[in-house]
Amino acid sequence: MYKNIFFRRTCLSSAIAALAIVVSLIAGCNTEVLDEVFDTYLTIDTSLEANAPENLAVYTEARRRMDQYVFFNDGQWLLRSVTANRLAMSEELFSQMKSAMQQSNDVIKDYRYVQVRKNVIRLAKPGEVIPLNPLRTRSFTENFPPNSSGVDYCWWGYDMYLSHEDLMYISFGAAITSGVSRLVALFPPASVPAGVIGGYASIVAAIYGLTAYNCQNGAIFSYSWIGGFLFDISCQ
Repeated sequence: MYKNIFFRRTCLSSAIAALAIVVSLIAGCNTEVLDEVFDTYLTIDTSLEANAPENLAVYTEARRRMDQYVFFNDGQWLLRSVTANRLAMSEELFSQMKSAMQQSNDVIKDYRYVQVRKNVIRLAKPGEVIPLNPLRTRSFTENFPPNSSGVDYCWWGYDMYLSHEDLMYISFGAAITSGVSRLVALFPPASVPAGVIGGYASIVAAIYGLTAYNCQNGAIFSYSWIGGFLFDISCQ
């Protein structure tokens, strides 16, 4: 009888120890996946312009670090429990990132949305189609193929895609005001949030300064609410 009791206790102790090891391994795996260790501390150089290359690089990395903690649910972007210290960035920078997310939420609250990938959606006024290149017919769940025109909305701002043909159409405007009119014709205010319209002049100015002929498959304009500046320009 005593042997049976001892055996049962030994088995129970072994099972508890084994369970503890499994839980520890699972927690360790989760920590490894979610908690990246950052070897650089991010802060904005206030002596420089917000769109100075040095600050743009900081914003790009800050977006990358925060992105894993942002998720889209029930029509808005939310932030998981995380601190500026955990992300190795200044409180001021962290506050700017959260403010950008809130501004994105303010923009999309009155729009119909389709989620196309993690933390990226497309918007349209209720009853209107999602703004896409009218010459293309494809699923909303696919990414834009090369040489497309359309808009993706992210938690930090938006990506505007312009085909090579549309770049040429806008760049042939005699002045920036004419170029803006052509851009608005492609993405009318009825289908693009008012908060985005403010970036049209910046985009057109960038197109005028861009050698559009080098982007044979069109260009991508990433506009961030952080600081209110054109975040990046790249070819599709």
